Order: sequence, then C-alpha cells, then structure tokens
Amino acid sequence: MIGPWLLLLAAEPDCFRLVGDVGLSRGVAVELDRRGSAPWSTWSDPRRPLIGNLEGTVIPAEGHCQKSPALCLGFSADRLQALAGGPFLAFSVANNHAGDYGPPGRSATQLALSAAGLGAIGPTGWATRVGGQDLVFFAVDLVGADRPERQRSLEALRLAILRASAEATVVVLPHFGVEGDGEPSADQRAWADRWVAWGATLVAGAHAHRPQGGRCGEDHGIWYGLGNFVFDQPEGSGWVVECCPSPGQLRCAVTAVAPAPGSSFPQVVAPVPEAQCQLRTPKFDLNFRRHPQAQSLVTVEPMGEGLWFGLRRRHSTFDGEEALRPYVFRIEDHRVIDVWRGTSLSWPLVAARWVKVDGEPILCALHRDDSFLHPRPETLGRRWAAYSFNGFGFTRREDPKRVGRCQGL
Repeated sequence: MIGPWLLLLAAEPDCFRLVGDVGLSRGVAVELDRRGSAPWSTWSDPRRPLIGNLEGTVIPAEGHCQKSPALCLGFSADRLQALAGGPFLAFSVANNHAGDYGPPGRSATQLALSAAGLGAIGPTGWATRVGGQDLVFFAVDLVGADRPERQRSLEALRLAILRASAEATVVVLPHFGVEGDGEPSADQRAWADRWVAWGATLVAGAHAHRPQGGRCGEDHGIWYGLGNFVFDQPEGSGWVVECCPSPGQLRCAVTAVAPAPGSSFPQVVAPVPEAQCQLRTPKFDLNFRRHPQAQSLVTVEPMGEGLWFGLRRRHSTFDGEEALRPYVFRIEDHRVIDVWRGTSLSWPLVAARWVKVDGEPILCALHRDDSFLHPRPETLGRRWAAYSFNGFGFTRREDPKRVGRCQGL
C-alpha cells in the first residue's frame, strides 16, 4: 500500500480526466435547481472519472463569510451529496476560496466530500490507482496564502513529493497565476519546473479561469492553467486533460471545452493536439518497503551501491528538537543494516535529496540559516549545502558548481 496517504479502494478506472475550476454556487446553483442532475450525466463515465478544482466551500452551520458576500462562493452540502456516484473522483481543496467561510467551512467541506465518497486533495496528498498505476495527487495554493504560510507549505510539499515519488506517479494541482491571464507568468513556469525537479510527473494548474497552455517533456507534462470546467462565466473556456496509463507510459490527450449556450456546463469544442503528451513513467525500486519502519521515513531514495538515504523525524538531546535526521541503510535479504545514523549535517535540516554532478552523487541539503549553538527554529531564512558520502559520514563540498546545482532543488 502506498505511503501514508489514503488509498481509494474502489473499482479501478482505466483513465482519469483533469479539469479546471468547478463552481457550485451563484449561477451554477440556479441552473442545477432548474435542471437537477441532468447537466452532470454528459460527463459521467466510471472508467474515466473527473478530478477538478472545487472553487468554493460548504456553508457551515456555524461561521460566516470572511470576505465581501459577493466574493464568497458558498454552497450547501447537498450539492456535493448530489455528486455521489457521479462523474467526479476527487477535488482539489487548496485554493483562494477554500477559506471563504474560515476553518468551519473547510471542515464542513471535508466532511461533505467524505460523505459523498469524493477525495479531497490538499498539500498532504491523496492517492488512488488508475490503469494499473499508483498515483498520488497534491494540491497547493499560491494565491490565498501569505508569504510565511506559503513558504512552509511549499517546504512540506517538497518532502511529500520526494517521499511519494519513491513509489508512485506524482501529480501536482497548483492554484496559481493571475485571473484572466491567457499565458503563464515567469513564476508559474519556475514553480512548475521545480515541482518536476522534485519528482512530479504531471502539473495541472487552476485559478486563471482561462487555459494557459502547456508543454511536454519525455517524462513530464505541464499544463499551467486548465481554465473553467463548470463556472458561471459565459466567456470561461477550459481544457480537459485525459491521461491513460499503460506499462511504462502515460498518454495524456487534451480537449478544449466551453460553456454550452445558456449554460454554465461545458461542451466539447475540439482536441488540442499541441498540448498532448506521451510520457515515460518512473520506475520504482520498492526494496525499501522491506524496512520494518518504512512508513516512518519522511523521505526515501536510492543513493547507489545498494544504499538507501532517508530522512526521519527524531528527537535528539544534541539540539533538544524533534527534527529531520539523515539516515543511511542497506537491505540484505530480509535484514536491515544501519550504515549511518546522524543527528544532522552542518546546520538544522529542512530537506535533502540526491543528484548527480558530473556523474558524482551529491547530497543537496536545504538548511535553516541558524545554527545548533544558537537555534532559532522559527526562522524562515535558508541556506544550501552540498555533501558527498564517504562511507563513514558526510563531507561538505564547498565548490560553487556543486552548491549551485543544488539551488532550487
């Protein structure tokens, strides 16, 4: 079973379809009251379920709109219950409208999604299996969060993606960019590239309410914004990205959609050939699962020569913190051999991963900018360092080429 995430135990679909913003309030609610469940039937296909961005929140019994009432996209829990057994598999709940009704609204939305049998995708990850492949979805909001909250959530996401990518195909669903923009910003491009570098295979964004283009590599596909799927904006077009796994591959076809006349619900317009991808999916070495404490590893990755590198969260009297600690181990037959267990490296750790520089394995470590002598766990300052493993411990490498290779990873 995959990592520490929830695995959906249902009939396994053949494909999944990523769609953009889905609203259930305002004009969409009016149309649903008039037409009932009929608008959803066009898109219901249990072999090809939908995964979209839920723009709004359930109105809680207690709690109130945190914004101007016209900007709160609230709806009743019955709207989600009506989707039970329908076209959707899961929704992203990390966006700038998820907090419209404060923490009570977030809780009410989570409960309603669970009651309807729908997944709630957030920064901690949500897992399922499609077409014989294990997938983990992450959603992150870069619009509604303030800067410190954003930094902390992205650092947690970095670790979560690295852990998930050891055993599953990773999909990141960001809420980012500028509403109305038809092109991705430089920040959107940079973040998408960074998520791929961390281990994501697919990135599919939302928030702009317009398609923002995409691009494919040999082992990754990026669509910066999928636009609208169901939303009360007559001009709001969107893209549907249908991805179908096969052994060693993931084929993703893109179709343009737009609101049907007089409706908020979409109809197919045309394929988008230039945005389609045929990707090579990751190969996984799952021997680490034989470690009896595999589930406690915050990250895990092979480091060559039969060794594994992981990060574990442990308390140490050295610094008085429960913090990330590096760990090197080997698995021989059914025995786990601890090769190196340390308190930390040069400074307190935020994250670490392996890369190759000129064929040499290098550990890239993101550290806090404080020290063990003068700890400031609350600091948001960061520094990068590069290390090599000498068999008995880690040696810091200070040459600019190696440290520079680590920047941003």
